Amino acid sequence: MTKKKNCTIIATILLLATSSASMAETLSSSSILSLAGKTLSNERATITVKKDGTLKGLLGKKAFSGTWKEEDGKYCRIIPAFKIDGCQDVIEVKDADNNVIGYEFRDPGESSGRKYYL
Repeated sequence: MTKKKNCTIIATILLLATSSASMAETLSSSSILSLAGKTLSNERATITVKKDGTLKGLLGKKAFSGTWKEEDGKYCRIIPAFKIDGCQDVIEVKDADNNVIGYEFRDPGESSGRKYYL
């Protein structure tokens, strides 16, 4: 294979990878509010997003609490124990049948984030 063909193939692969990552849609403001009352977990942590604007969880063996709200279409949270005060985009995680099985929380400017499952 020529060097030019190799570059074309690599460029195509990168374009496809970028396109599929950007096809994920962030949740709307009302969808972010629907996180209230849910408990989400992954291999590192469990978090309960409460309807009253508070949250609580466990990271490893360390319990934490904080507050959350929807602001400008983002999930914003303050967790003093970890000095977290910021907002994230939220993307639905779906299974092969298109059922929502969790959510991915992405920091601004990032193409991927941490996934939590229902």
